[in-house]
Amino acid sequence: MTTLLEKSRNGETVDVDIIDTHGHLGLYQFGIPNATADILVENMDRIGVNKIMCSSLRTISPDIRLGNEELYAGMQAYPDRILGYVILWPDNHESVQNECEYWLDKGFTGIKLHTGNGHRYAAEPYHAAYAIANERKLPFLFHVWGVPTEFEDIIMIAEKYPDISIIMAHTGSYDLDGYIRIAQAFDNVYLEICYSLAPNGLIDTLCERIGSEKVLYGSDCHFYSMTQQIGRVLGAKCSDEEKTNILGGNAQKMLDRIER
Repeated sequence: MTTLLEKSRNGETVDVDIIDTHGHLGLYQFGIPNATADILVENMDRIGVNKIMCSSLRTISPDIRLGNEELYAGMQAYPDRILGYVILWPDNHESVQNECEYWLDKGFTGIKLHTGNGHRYAAEPYHAAYAIANERKLPFLFHVWGVPTEFEDIIMIAEKYPDISIIMAHTGSYDLDGYIRIAQAFDNVYLEICYSLAPNGLIDTLCERIGSEKVLYGSDCHFYSMTQQIGRVLGAKCSDEEKTNILGGNAQKMLDRIER
């Protein structure tokens, strides 16, 4: 039987419905050539990625409404290929609730937050989004870079909102043990692996310590390369079954939980 790694080395398509749980669309402060939905899906087709869960790069800046609108256009152009994360600005509880419900009712799949706006995840207005995500059992992606306050806030959210599928991004960037301890403590916490480096043995360590069912593939494209991030999984020593879980099986189960 040909393994997934062998197929990929031979230039064959792997028999896995790959779901990228951490993608981006649009322009940023540095140059990203051809940053369009058309090119994104063209790359997905070339590589063999079935779906990508995206946020707009504009939403890392104050252009949150414009970014959500641009992502929505990409979702409409490629339904069931580009899945949207709503990005929110924590000005007040009511506005967060209204914005969140507005985009989710238009078909967005989940929510994403980033600390780059200067606000902690524990900020009171965000709790409006957590309550909605908990009720609808949504995936919720958090930019995490091993910062202690980020870990503190994720623990609080995981305890208070157990039906959110919490995705901690950039596992292994800093304080790997901190990521792992939280994933071990909470059934609703998953670790996503996108990282510019490729620490030797990271994927296998995660499979051994928390199980492959709690690990998610994400590329952070187009900051990082989809192919390089997939290669980190395919090149691991774990079984093809575990690789299939990571590359798409776990994400599909997460999507199947959503209640509209």
